[in-house]
Formats: sequence, C-alpha cells, structure tokens
Amino acid sequence: SGGMVSQTISVEPDKDYILSAYVLDSWTIGVSVDGNKISKSGNASDWEKVSVNFNSGSANSVTISAEYYNGTGRFDDFTITENNNTSTDNSSVLQVQTVTASGDDGNVPQNTLDNDLSTRWSSEGDGQWINYDLGSTNQLTEVLIAWYKGDERTASFDIYGGTDENNLSLIFSGQSSGNSLNLEAYDVTDIDARYVKIVGHGNSSNAWNSITEVQIKGNNASSGEEDTIPPQEVTNLSSSASNQSVYLSWNNPTDNDFDHVEISYNGGSAVTSAENITIDGLTNGTQYTFTVVAYDLRGNASNGVSIADTPEQATYPSDIISGLSHWKVTLPVDADGNDSSNETDYHDRNTNAWEVYDLINFEYSPYFEAVNDEVVFKAHCGGATTSGSKYPRSELRQLVGGGDNYWSVNDYQYLQVELRVTHTPVEKPEICMTQIHGPENEPLRLQYHANNGLYLVWNESNKIYFSDDVPYSLGQKLRVTVEVDNGDITCTVLNLDNNKSFSYTWTSNDDTGYFKVGCYTQSSMFLSQFKSGYDDETPDAYGEVRVSKIDLVENY
Repeated sequence: SGGMVSQTISVEPDKDYILSAYVLDSWTIGVSVDGNKISKSGNASDWEKVSVNFNSGSANSVTISAEYYNGTGRFDDFTITENNNTSTDNSSVLQVQTVTASGDDGNVPQNTLDNDLSTRWSSEGDGQWINYDLGSTNQLTEVLIAWYKGDERTASFDIYGGTDENNLSLIFSGQSSGNSLNLEAYDVTDIDARYVKIVGHGNSSNAWNSITEVQIKGNNASSGEEDTIPPQEVTNLSSSASNQSVYLSWNNPTDNDFDHVEISYNGGSAVTSAENITIDGLTNGTQYTFTVVAYDLRGNASNGVSIADTPEQATYPSDIISGLSHWKVTLPVDADGNDSSNETDYHDRNTNAWEVYDLINFEYSPYFEAVNDEVVFKAHCGGATTSGSKYPRSELRQLVGGGDNYWSVNDYQYLQVELRVTHTPVEKPEICMTQIHGPENEPLRLQYHANNGLYLVWNESNKIYFSDDVPYSLGQKLRVTVEVDNGDITCTVLNLDNNKSFSYTWTSNDDTGYFKVGCYTQSSMFLSQFKSGYDDETPDAYGEVRVSKIDLVENY
C-alpha cells in the first residue's frame, strides 16, 4: 500500500549536490531542502541508477527519502556527492554578440544565453551545430554547457574554435556527465578565437541535441588588456530591522561575470553571492548604514548602493514570528483573566480558555509575549483549559485557509520551528511543544520530559524516545521540521547546540489535521484526581517554551 524511509544528513550551505540511488520496480527518491521537496519517480523493470540534483541553499542539513506507492519498491546504494562539475577557471565570462544554429524545432539558439535553465535550443540529428560569435578575438580557456535532461542522459559533442568561421579547430571532444542540469565546465584547448561552435552527435537516449545554457570564458587576446569594467549595481535593495539584527535583500546584477557582493556597515562586513542576508549582533537603537558593492570575477567593483536602518527591541510576538496571521493562540486564562487556581475539584476547573485570533501587535504577559528575540509561551498548572483537555496551554493553532479548518494529509504540508524548552512543572515535568491535531486523535506530538528526554507520540498512543540520539538540556535550541505528504508524516528534530538529530516517518491514521506550536503543559494542580501515582502541582508551577522562528507551508 506504499511507504517511505528517510534520513536527515548534514550538508554544507550553498553547495550543489547529487543524490543517487539504484532502483527497481515502483520508485520515488527525493530530497527536502528548507521545506522544498525535489523528487523523481518512475517504474524500473531492471536495476538502474537514478539521481536528483539540488542546491543546499542556506541549509546545514537535508532529508533524503525513498518512497513507493504501489506494488513493490526496491532501493539500494544511496549516495550524496558534491557536484564538482562546475567551473574552477578564474577568467572572465565573455560576451556573445550573436548566436546562430544549423536548425531548431522552435526552441531557438538565443535561449542558451538568457540565464534561464528552463529554456533551450534543440535540433535533431548527428552534426547539428550552434555557433557563438564573440565579436572580437579572445583567448579561450573554458566552455560551460548546461544540457536539457542532463541528469537523465549523456550528450556526445565536439567544440570548435578559431578566428576564421570557415576554418575552426577542434578544441574539445567528449560527453556530458549525465548527472546534472546545471552548467558543466569543459576545459578546452587554449586558443585565440572569435567563434565557438558546439557540434552535437545526439544523446544516450535519442538523436536530439538540446542545450539550455552556455557560457564561454577567456581573456581578451587582441589588446592584451584585462577586463577593467565593473559590474552593474545591485537593484531593489531593501531592509527590515528586528531585535539586534537587520535583514537585507536585493537583486544581483545580470552581468555574466558577476561573482559576489560585499556588504559593509559601521562595525563589520559580510560577503555573499546570494540575494539576501541577515546581519546579526547589532545594537538596538543604533542606526546602521549598509553599503552593498558588487564584484565580478576579475575583482572589479561597483560604486555600491546604500541603505540605513535601525534594529529595535521587539515589542510584540508578531515582530519576531512572521505570518502570525495564519495562527490563533489559546491562553491559560479566560477572556477576563481568570484561571482555576481557586478551585479544589478537577470537574469545577475553568474550561473557558481564551482563544485570540488577531495576533498582530498582540501580547498577554506573562503567557504570550516577546522577550529579546523569542516569543515566550507560558502555561501554569492552575490555568484555564479548553473543554476537552485536562491540561492548560499557551499554544498556537494553525488557521487553515484562514479559519478553524483542516488540511489533507495527502497534500504537502510543512512546518519548521526553532524553539527552546526553558521550564517544566515539578511533579510531572513534561511539556508538549509541537503537534498535529486530527479530528479523531493526534497524529503527532513532540514532547520533553525532564527525566526521560525528548520523545515522539505518533498516532495518539505510540511512543518513540530518542534521548540517546538527541541529548537535550533545558535551554538548548531545537529545530523541529515536520513534513506531511501522501499520507505520511516525517518529523526531524535537530539540537542546534550539539548538532545531534533524529528523524522518523510513519503513516497517519487521520486523513486531515492542523499544526500546533507552543507550550502545552502536561501537568495540573488537579493531577492526583485523574492521574494515579502523582501528587498535585501547585497552581503556579508552570511550563515554558520560547520560540524564535516558524516557517509554514500550507496546501488547503
């Protein structure tokens, strides 16, 4: 009926990788990077090697998976390797003046110069060619080519170069790697050339020659001078300040030889090739001027673009957690601020816990408030509860589709939370931090017990303790990632303080659900009345969880 296995592994940020495996029968292999899942599927009558290309982006870890949905699925020899088929040449990317081809099927040769891997030039038949005119003579050092379906098949081709378009020299002959959709670097014979022609000989599947992107690298040979032209400036520079940090975003210049930007500000600097960065460790109330300078591969620099912003202490939880409009909060008091602390019988407890829907610029101290760069969720054991719960909570409930609805476990849902458990009750020192709540039961609860460590409760009553895999002490930060797809749930827990992680996948008993995040204190001042073997907590005993980040993907 189907199933999945998965594993979370460490990677380096901003690297190209290839996930490969041998497969037989019904198969899907995939990798999830910061909530985005890249996968391939098929049905193989004999063992074959398949691969998925991905970039790690800002992630330090990714989750790989093997899945099948009918009959039998077989998998073997999973590997992840860094995709080193990229350029190591430091010469400039040369500007192409014109491009022509022997033919096309409507996918024109100009598509190979648009910086878009989703477009291509295609022409069928052995000997079909595409020719690039650089406009002047240059010393060639390297040609980079990205192939259509380059991760599924190998392309056979030759590269010619020279100054006479009718008398070009062979400077490379070979095949593509067959495992990448990105630009692959080919070290050509160094030659003075104005023209570069790629001649195709089909691919391992058919006679088509299909190229998505080309870059040609070299040095100006006619003048003997190096490139001294700086790149264009970055555009659309914007900033967003928060507690002790400023988030910057921009669009990089479109120059072919663009390499990176350097951000300088009073007190420091940073370098990145991405189009955004968060500058941390700033002083609240101090205005900072950030100047972003673009550099090309030759080290030429633009003049720079500047913007000023001032980090400030967060006032409300919505200043820290973006997207709180997608959640409501349940508090351990009613709308008048009353709890259960004056009652003596469990059945007389206050069950009118306050539910607040509009959380923008809302706080209710000490149960839901911003402290430094975290949102504090606090629930005391004498707190009010919901009518169906024995325990008080200060907890977010996902508003699916903008209301108290459910999503389907067959659609892709994603939640990533960064949090710390900072306090537990005394008699029963236990807290739930993350949930999936379904109409019949709870397909997922992530909980912490001061004596037993971290554990998962799945499909209401099944428990997995993983304190040996992920040791945890109060105050350490956890990154909790939950993915729901095709009826399966995968929960990955990473301790950011010791880099220990645990991941588990199971099939949900419920067909629908919604996410919950915060502090669901698993104890009560009435504990002895419904839980044998325990003494009552004092009303002011409490649990506390601090959340610094929530990322949510909802399909509804």
